[in-house]
Amino acid sequence: MSQPMLFRVPDSSIDYPLRQAIISLNRLGMACGHGDVTQARGYFAQAQQWLEQTATLFAKHKLAL
Repeated sequence: MSQPMLFRVPDSSIDYPLRQAIISLNRLGMACGHGDVTQARGYFAQAQQWLEQTATLFAKHKLAL
Protein backbone atom coordinates (compact mmCIF):
# COMPACT_ATOMS: atom_id res chain seq x y z
CA MET A 1 0.00 0.00 0.00
CA SER A 2 2.91 2.33 0.62
CA GLN A 3 4.21 1.98 -2.96
CA PRO A 4 1.71 3.82 -5.21
CA MET A 5 3.67 2.95 -8.36
CA LEU A 6 2.58 -0.70 -7.95
CA PHE A 7 -1.03 0.37 -8.45
CA ARG A 8 -0.56 2.70 -11.44
CA VAL A 9 -2.88 2.19 -14.39
CA PRO A 10 -2.60 3.45 -17.98
CA ASP A 11 -5.70 5.67 -17.74
CA SER A 12 -5.24 8.19 -14.93
CA SER A 13 -9.00 8.50 -14.40
CA ILE A 14 -9.02 4.89 -13.15
CA ASP A 15 -6.09 5.35 -10.79
CA TYR A 16 -7.89 7.13 -7.94
CA PRO A 17 -11.04 5.01 -7.61
CA LEU A 18 -9.06 1.79 -7.98
CA ARG A 19 -6.60 2.83 -5.28
CA GLN A 20 -9.47 3.88 -2.99
CA ALA A 21 -11.11 0.49 -3.52
CA ILE A 22 -7.89 -1.29 -2.57
CA ILE A 23 -7.48 0.90 0.52
CA SER A 24 -11.10 0.26 1.54
CA LEU A 25 -10.64 -3.49 1.11
CA ASN A 26 -7.49 -3.36 3.22
CA ARG A 27 -9.34 -1.47 5.96
CA LEU A 28 -12.23 -3.93 5.69
CA GLY A 29 -9.84 -6.80 6.32
CA MET A 30 -8.30 -5.05 9.33
CA ALA A 31 -11.75 -4.30 10.79
CA CYS A 32 -12.76 -7.94 10.33
CA GLY A 33 -9.53 -9.03 11.99
CA HIS A 34 -10.39 -6.88 15.00
CA GLY A 35 -13.98 -8.13 15.09
CA ASP A 36 -15.38 -4.64 14.50
CA VAL A 37 -18.53 -5.44 12.54
CA THR A 38 -19.78 -1.85 12.37
CA GLN A 39 -16.56 -0.55 10.84
CA ALA A 40 -16.33 -3.57 8.55
CA ARG A 41 -19.79 -2.84 7.14
CA GLY A 42 -18.82 0.76 6.49
CA TYR A 43 -15.62 -0.22 4.70
CA PHE A 44 -17.52 -2.86 2.73
CA ALA A 45 -19.94 -0.21 1.48
CA GLN A 46 -17.05 2.11 0.58
CA ALA A 47 -15.19 -0.63 -1.26
CA GLN A 48 -18.33 -1.58 -3.16
CA GLN A 49 -18.89 2.02 -4.30
CA TRP A 50 -15.27 2.44 -5.41
CA LEU A 51 -15.30 -0.91 -7.23
CA GLU A 52 -18.52 0.01 -9.05
CA GLN A 53 -16.97 3.31 -10.12
CA THR A 54 -13.81 1.51 -11.25
CA ALA A 55 -15.83 -1.06 -13.19
CA THR A 56 -17.66 1.73 -15.01
CA LEU A 57 -14.35 3.31 -16.01
CA PHE A 58 -12.94 -0.07 -17.07
CA ALA A 59 -15.99 -0.68 -19.25
CA LYS A 60 -15.10 2.40 -21.29
CA HIS A 61 -11.95 0.51 -22.34
CA LYS A 62 -13.86 -2.74 -22.84
CA LEU A 63 -12.21 -4.26 -19.77
CA ALA A 64 -13.90 -6.23 -17.01
CA LEU A 65 -13.13 -5.74 -13.36
